[in-house]
Amino acid sequence: MTSQPYRRPDCPTVIPYLLVKNAPAMIVFLREVFGAELMLEHHYDDGAIMYAAVRIDESVIELSEARPEWPERPATIHIYVPDCDAVHAAALERKAVEQHPPTDQEYGERSSAFTDPFGNQWFPATMLST
Repeated sequence: MTSQPYRRPDCPTVIPYLLVKNAPAMIVFLREVFGAELMLEHHYDDGAIMYAAVRIDESVIELSEARPEWPERPATIHIYVPDCDAVHAAALERKAVEQHPPTDQEYGERSSAFTDPFGNQWFPATMLST
Protein backbone atom coordinates (compact mmCIF):
# COMPACT_ATOMS: atom_id res chain seq x y z
CA MET A 1 0.00 0.00 0.00
CA THR A 2 1.40 3.41 -0.97
CA SER A 3 0.99 6.44 1.20
CA GLN A 4 -0.72 9.43 -0.41
CA PRO A 5 0.78 12.83 0.42
CA TYR A 6 -1.54 14.67 2.78
CA ARG A 7 -0.02 18.14 2.33
CA ARG A 8 1.83 20.17 -0.27
CA PRO A 9 5.53 19.28 -0.12
CA ASP A 10 6.55 22.96 0.14
CA CYS A 11 4.40 23.61 3.23
CA PRO A 12 4.70 22.78 6.94
CA THR A 13 1.92 20.90 8.72
CA VAL A 14 0.48 23.94 10.56
CA ILE A 15 0.00 27.23 8.70
CA PRO A 16 -1.49 30.48 10.00
CA TYR A 17 -4.24 31.79 7.71
CA LEU A 18 -4.99 35.52 7.83
CA LEU A 19 -8.25 37.07 6.64
CA VAL A 20 -7.49 40.75 6.10
CA LYS A 21 -8.83 43.85 4.42
CA ASN A 22 -6.46 44.87 1.60
CA ALA A 23 -4.64 41.57 1.13
CA PRO A 24 -2.24 43.03 -1.50
CA ALA A 25 -1.01 45.57 1.08
CA MET A 26 -0.62 42.78 3.65
CA ILE A 27 1.62 40.88 1.22
CA VAL A 28 3.74 44.03 0.75
CA PHE A 29 3.97 44.44 4.55
CA LEU A 30 5.10 40.80 4.96
CA ARG A 31 7.70 41.25 2.19
CA GLU A 32 9.10 44.50 3.55
CA VAL A 33 9.12 43.58 7.25
CA PHE A 34 9.89 39.84 7.23
CA GLY A 35 11.43 39.31 3.79
CA ALA A 36 8.50 37.10 2.74
CA GLU A 37 8.47 35.56 -0.73
CA LEU A 38 5.18 35.12 -2.59
CA MET A 39 4.57 31.44 -3.36
CA LEU A 40 1.05 31.46 -4.82
CA GLU A 41 -1.69 33.97 -5.52
CA HIS A 42 -5.21 33.31 -6.86
CA HIS A 43 -7.97 35.86 -7.43
CA TYR A 44 -11.75 36.05 -7.39
CA ASP A 45 -13.46 37.21 -10.58
CA ASP A 46 -13.54 40.73 -9.13
CA GLY A 47 -9.72 40.73 -8.78
CA ALA A 48 -9.60 40.39 -4.97
CA ILE A 49 -7.14 37.88 -3.56
CA MET A 50 -8.94 34.59 -2.95
CA TYR A 51 -5.81 32.85 -1.69
CA ALA A 52 -2.17 33.75 -1.34
CA ALA A 53 0.75 32.02 0.34
CA VAL A 54 4.05 33.57 1.36
CA ARG A 55 7.19 31.92 2.67
CA ILE A 56 9.27 33.34 5.52
CA ASP A 57 12.33 31.11 5.90
CA GLU A 58 10.87 27.59 6.35
CA SER A 59 7.44 28.87 7.42
CA VAL A 60 4.35 29.68 5.37
CA ILE A 61 1.56 32.18 5.98
CA GLU A 62 -1.62 31.96 3.93
CA LEU A 63 -4.03 34.85 3.53
CA SER A 64 -6.99 36.16 1.64
CA GLU A 65 -9.13 39.23 1.29
CA ALA A 66 -11.81 39.42 3.99
CA ARG A 67 -15.30 39.14 2.54
CA PRO A 68 -18.79 39.02 4.07
CA GLU A 69 -18.73 35.21 4.10
CA TRP A 70 -15.14 35.20 5.48
CA PRO A 71 -14.86 38.25 7.78
CA GLU A 72 -11.61 39.80 8.95
CA ARG A 73 -10.07 37.94 11.91
CA PRO A 74 -6.92 39.32 13.51
CA ALA A 75 -4.29 36.82 14.66
CA THR A 76 -1.42 36.80 17.13
CA ILE A 77 1.84 35.34 15.83
CA HIS A 78 5.20 34.64 17.51
CA ILE A 79 7.93 34.63 14.86
CA TYR A 80 11.67 34.02 15.16
CA VAL A 81 13.75 36.44 13.13
CA PRO A 82 17.50 37.01 12.74
CA ASP A 83 17.27 40.58 14.10
CA CYS A 84 14.31 41.49 16.29
CA ASP A 85 15.31 45.16 16.45
CA ALA A 86 15.49 45.52 12.65
CA VAL A 87 12.13 43.79 12.13
CA HIS A 88 10.50 45.93 14.81
CA ALA A 89 11.87 49.14 13.26
CA ALA A 90 10.76 48.07 9.76
CA ALA A 91 7.26 47.33 11.03
CA LEU A 92 6.95 50.72 12.75
CA GLU A 93 8.15 52.44 9.54
CA ARG A 94 5.24 50.71 7.80
CA LYS A 95 2.62 52.01 10.23
CA ALA A 96 2.58 49.17 12.77
CA VAL A 97 1.70 50.22 16.32
CA GLU A 98 4.22 49.34 19.02
CA GLN A 99 3.04 47.24 21.97
CA HIS A 100 6.51 47.00 23.51
CA PRO A 101 10.00 47.76 22.19
CA PRO A 102 12.70 45.13 21.68
CA THR A 103 13.66 43.90 25.14
CA ASP A 104 15.89 41.11 26.46
CA GLN A 105 13.61 38.60 28.18
CA GLU A 106 14.51 36.35 31.12
CA TYR A 107 13.51 33.29 29.07
CA GLY A 108 16.39 33.81 26.63
CA GLU A 109 14.89 35.84 23.79
CA ARG A 110 15.07 39.44 22.68
CA SER A 111 11.51 40.18 21.66
CA SER A 112 9.10 42.97 20.91
CA ALA A 113 5.43 43.32 20.07
CA PHE A 114 3.52 45.34 17.50
CA THR A 115 0.16 45.37 15.78
CA ASP A 116 0.29 45.60 12.00
CA PRO A 117 -2.01 47.97 10.05
CA PHE A 118 -4.37 45.01 9.47
CA GLY A 119 -4.99 44.29 13.17
CA ASN A 120 -2.67 41.29 13.60
CA GLN A 121 -0.36 41.26 16.61
CA TRP A 122 3.23 40.08 16.07
CA PHE A 123 5.85 38.98 18.60
CA PRO A 124 9.17 38.89 16.71
CA ALA A 125 11.98 37.29 18.70
CA THR A 126 15.67 36.48 18.38
CA MET A 127 17.33 33.97 20.68
CA LEU A 128 19.94 35.54 22.97
CA SER A 129 23.46 34.14 22.96
CA THR A 130 24.13 31.75 25.79
